[in-house]
Amino acid sequence: IFFRFVSSAMVRSTALLRYAARVALPCTVAFSGWQWRKQMDGQAPLTAWCKAQAQALVFEAEMELANWSGTHTIVTDKFYQPETVEELQAIVEHCHATKQKVRPVGTCLSPNGIAMNTDAMVSMSSLNDIIRVDPEGQTITVQAGIKVSKVLQELQKYGLTLQNFSSIQDQQMGGWTQVAAHGTGAGLPTVEEMITRMKMMTATQGEVELSETQNPELFRMAKVGLGCLGVVTEMTLRCIPQHNLLEKSWVTDMEGVRKDHTELLDKYRHVRYMWLPRTEKVVVVVSNPHNGDQPPSKPDPDATAPLRRLLGQCTKQPESDFKQLNFAQLRDELLTLNPLDPEHVVQVNKAEAEFWVQNAGHRLGDSTDILGFECGGSQWVLEVAFPIKKPLGDIDFMQDILSTIEKQNIP
Repeated sequence: IFFRFVSSAMVRSTALLRYAARVALPCTVAFSGWQWRKQMDGQAPLTAWCKAQAQALVFEAEMELANWSGTHTIVTDKFYQPETVEELQAIVEHCHATKQKVRPVGTCLSPNGIAMNTDAMVSMSSLNDIIRVDPEGQTITVQAGIKVSKVLQELQKYGLTLQNFSSIQDQQMGGWTQVAAHGTGAGLPTVEEMITRMKMMTATQGEVELSETQNPELFRMAKVGLGCLGVVTEMTLRCIPQHNLLEKSWVTDMEGVRKDHTELLDKYRHVRYMWLPRTEKVVVVVSNPHNGDQPPSKPDPDATAPLRRLLGQCTKQPESDFKQLNFAQLRDELLTLNPLDPEHVVQVNKAEAEFWVQNAGHRLGDSTDILGFECGGSQWVLEVAFPIKKPLGDIDFMQDILSTIEKQNIP
């Protein structure tokens, strides 16, 4: 379960639509099939500069794209990849003038394909510079196309890091913040809360700058704008000192989770549960900042052996053939063999439970390494926000899901 708060992300993502309607904010990018435009008689006029630029716009036609987890594919008519902010402006204004929907896209990591659009897409991958780092003020200013991993690497040079980040670090900063991505922990906000200032390319007002002192109402909406208010080009983020995390993992059951849940959220900065349907097992992973030495932990055994053994049985191949595969790769290979057979999936889940039992213990490392865990391959994701006033509401939700999986014999 990833804990996130309605007030920090989901309320803004709906309220910004009302805001855009109220102020008639001109936009060119589409969200969920809707396109926001300033009401005009006829076609929106292009500036003379953009008319000239539009004639030179370069795009790849009929570009086929797939998201990271392989759950969505699309062919977009035009795929733009600007190398300068000026080129981006020309693209946005041209699409607005020709009434063409365009979606900004990062590394296409969204399991739900939020950036995909058949009309046009604009990649920010070439606008990926680190503009400046302020060690004293503990901030970093970057272009929106830079990857989270590159930001973390740059911050390490100054003894800094980001407050929170997702398990995968290949996202571009623009997309990562626009969808209010998150890590784990009930006391940590979603990642767009780190933004103190940002720039956004709009259709009719060019590049606008937003902050708590410069158009603050729009700033609060645009931080998690889902790409519907404009294309984010630049942002300044608040950082924290680099630190180690001491991680502890163990395997429990539903009763154990219900008993310890509130205490774990209070005691640990990061809390993660991994539920293994129809095994009665739940993997618990917690971590806190730690300045001391690593406490004694049992030696790491050959934890992937249960998965290799099952894969060997299913494929009639020697177990040694799979020695080079890691946990996530073994699990993906096993699930690929028969993903719709409930009994096969149960066997895979049981082998995974054995892996986590053998892998339980302590781990000490930099927060970048500890939080950047391997979360597997192809997957569908359902994000749910829980009212924090209802005790164990999130655990009740998971119990209902697990019960439904079992009753309906879902693989």
